[in-house]
Amino acid sequence: MTAPAPPVLPAWAGEIIDLYESGARSQFILHGNVGDRLLSTSGDGTRFVALDTFLRERLLGSFDVLVGYDLGNGIKVEKGGERFSEWPAATKETMQVKAPREVVIVLTHYLRYCANIARLSPGKAPRVAIIVKNAGLIVPPSTGGASYELSAIASQLRDWATDPSIAEQHCATFLIAENLNDLHPLVSRNPQAARVAIPLPDQVELLPALRHLASVHPLPLASFAGDFSSPAAVLAGATMGAVETLMQVSQHHSRSITPSDLVALKKGLVEEDAQGLIEFIKPDRSLDDLHGQEAIKRWLRQDIALWRAGDLAAMPMGYLFCGPVGTG
Repeated sequence: MTAPAPPVLPAWAGEIIDLYESGARSQFILHGNVGDRLLSTSGDGTRFVALDTFLRERLLGSFDVLVGYDLGNGIKVEKGGERFSEWPAATKETMQVKAPREVVIVLTHYLRYCANIARLSPGKAPRVAIIVKNAGLIVPPSTGGASYELSAIASQLRDWATDPSIAEQHCATFLIAENLNDLHPLVSRNPQAARVAIPLPDQVELLPALRHLASVHPLPLASFAGDFSSPAAVLAGATMGAVETLMQVSQHHSRSITPSDLVALKKGLVEEDAQGLIEFIKPDRSLDDLHGQEAIKRWLRQDIALWRAGDLAAMPMGYLFCGPVGTG
């Protein structure tokens, strides 16, 4: 029996690969749906993982040294500990620093060390990737007034992308933040850094995810008999984590999901992910209560029929109705 093919990389991952391999960019600011889970296939099998784990497993497997940093846990060498320890400054005290300023200094020195190796002995230079999680906590925008500490951190993070001795070597740096506005403008507006949006999963991404979930939690999706195109189309736009939770809870309660359940489930998932910012309210009127405007009503009914059939390609993102004020 042949092993199943790994899930196709999402478009944003392909964009990163193209920019890095072409030499156009070495620093990537990932924003948007960065807190979601993604389907990854590795030596540990197929499973849902966080964004930083997905980067390590699917995009950075050929790198020699992978270093992660976040404010709570400090520096962690995820791969290539022996190669990292060849750096003379890789002492126990160095690895225990957690404060952003000190950490950024340490990592900048390491990147310059690797750049020097590449210049003196190109064949011995390690390929290094650094992943900074929750970058908005490390280099947030200034709250007013001059903050030399913050500006120094932003300046060095910017150097990771603009300093040729670092950017032109085998180095890649990733800054993960939910919103670009969470970052210092010196970092977020750096023209030498690629800003890559992580979107909510679409139907193409959800199809292999639902196949995997059906193999782990078979009961919720049993009524679809292996054809998950319909639930993937309806659930598109909900986070992968929310879909996974839905399947886990449904399996726990021995509850099967039917096609008629999908719309209500999607509504609940979106409202939960939006944390109260979005609420769907069922109207107590219909288009039959609107007198006149037959062409508009006919257009809306056609779009509603397309939506119910799952044919969303021709539908607009929204509608804007305008006319004389006060006409109802």
